[in-house]
Amino acid sequence: MTKLSHYYKPMLASPGGNSFDDDNWLFEIKWDGYRAIAECGARKIKLYSRNGISFNEKFKPIAKALEKIKHHAVLDGEIVWIDKKGNPSFQKLQQLEDNPGGKLVYYVFDLLFLDKKDIRHLPLTDRKALLKKLLAPVKDPAIRYNNHVLKKGAAFFTSAIKKNLEGVIAKKADGAYTTGIRSKEWLKIKNRTSMEAVIAGYTAPQK
Repeated sequence: MTKLSHYYKPMLASPGGNSFDDDNWLFEIKWDGYRAIAECGARKIKLYSRNGISFNEKFKPIAKALEKIKHHAVLDGEIVWIDKKGNPSFQKLQQLEDNPGGKLVYYVFDLLFLDKKDIRHLPLTDRKALLKKLLAPVKDPAIRYNNHVLKKGAAFFTSAIKKNLEGVIAKKADGAYTTGIRSKEWLKIKNRTSMEAVIAGYTAPQK
């Protein structure tokens, strides 16, 4: 694995409670995949993890698709494995070589820089409007704009759970992008039917 000498750390979400409605928030699907930053428009695409580990070789189809973006841009999104019915699977993403029947998708939900201009200070809704316009000409199923709903978070969460998705991310609609910060302006509202667990074990002493 190659660690980049220069990379942008993504903004992180804080744990949230129950779903809610609020005129000042927007809501997105919480995808179960690999968080990834993409730097486009230079001579070489950079696609990497939240810790700066290059994804260019691991996810070649996405790196190739990003070449179709003709502007200099820094994107934030999630790399997801999708089966033929449109269902995501993190397990199959981890075992990518054993699952040729699905497809990789980079769901892009934020835009940090555009044409070398830092736009992280702009409201989220403005950044997403610019992002949607940027991605519109990119006719490649591997790159998708991650849509959202405004205000109606409770119904959106219910819909996500019915589809057996991981949950939703609630985001302050006018919020700035704070690089490398775990912010309470982004909240993870998770499907409570799932569980996070640590499996531990031990071995007999050697002496």
